[in-house]
Amino acid sequence: MLVLFVGSNPGTKSPDNRAFHPESRSRKTLDLWVKDLDVECAYVNVCDFKTPNNRPLRSIEVRDAVDSLVRKIHAHPSAKVIAVGATAKLALQTAGIKDYHSVPHPSGRTRQLNDPEFVRQTVNALISFIKGYNNDAGDAMNCKTSR
Repeated sequence: MLVLFVGSNPGTKSPDNRAFHPESRSRKTLDLWVKDLDVECAYVNVCDFKTPNNRPLRSIEVRDAVDSLVRKIHAHPSAKVIAVGATAKLALQTAGIKDYHSVPHPSGRTRQLNDPEFVRQTVNALISFIKGYNNDAGDAMNCKTSR
């Protein structure tokens, strides 16, 4: 089974423009969350460029990237799609992608991730989505998992 993590764009500290560079804290956290599952992971971004001062992508940048994002997702037709952060979630909604789950971005700026109970709930909901269990509780970003 393939899990496709969708992020917004590379961070300014990333040594290149790959989505979730293997040395990044975000990648290490995502990999930790799914380490006990028998899954292969792939990583894409809405946009493949860094923004000045790590600013969030602008709405126009997200809209301009939608066609490219759809192609990236369709390249993995059987993947379980995970939106990582609010920008990725917005991009998936804008693209009309309906079957996805969202999690908060696992950066040091996401203070909710300092709460072990929140992390446990986030990881459990993520695992439930990946395994195909019914997730009536919704995803970790307070919206029902899109189906």
